[in-house]
Amino acid sequence: MAAQISQIKIFVRFEKEEAWLESMSASGWHLISASYGIYRFEGGQPEKRVYRIDCRNITKQADLVDYISLFIDSGWTSISPKKNVGNYYFYSLADQPGKDIFSDKVSRAGRYLRYAQLTGISLIPLIPIYGALIATGVFKIGNWGYLTPGLWQMTGVEFVRHFLFETPFVVLRAMGWMLPLLVAFACLIFIYRYYRVYRQELEKKSVILNHIFVDQLMNRY
Repeated sequence: MAAQISQIKIFVRFEKEEAWLESMSASGWHLISASYGIYRFEGGQPEKRVYRIDCRNITKQADLVDYISLFIDSGWTSISPKKNVGNYYFYSLADQPGKDIFSDKVSRAGRYLRYAQLTGISLIPLIPIYGALIATGVFKIGNWGYLTPGLWQMTGVEFVRHFLFETPFVVLRAMGWMLPLLVAFACLIFIYRYYRVYRQELEKKSVILNHIFVDQLMNRY
């Protein structure tokens, strides 16, 4: 059985992720799965591969088969395709390149917008959950605090003893409530950054078209 390794990385730009995967394959480590920043590679002969990553919201098996078949027919190999994963990974050999999975820069930029949208959708379940906790009184700021009766009226050794004893439990309670909020905040940052990249890619397309238009206009006159 071939050796396998795992690596954890976070990318904002798909182009950098693709370049990194290509460098791994050139070193003999070929991608076999990727999910939420965890990449698994299998050892083999070094190959010059071209990787492409797309982002889609595919929830039905029939849609997945149609989607993957489209790129297989164009000379690409799909890596561990599944429903509801968001990002889909493809590769072809550099000496036998398949037709690029993106028809132009606009379609290439579209994956950033889709990723931002999918990340936003993943936050929706948190809204009713926290709303229900607040409405039922389960979620109270006071529940994060120190519950020992009369703690703040104590003095000396008695105060220090109770304070130090309860502090770890206070931290654990706070983490229980704050962790989902921190995850949501991180997701919002990713949404903003991916949308910004999407806008930047579209602006590049606009600049290129303007240059082409000007060149054509100058050639005519």
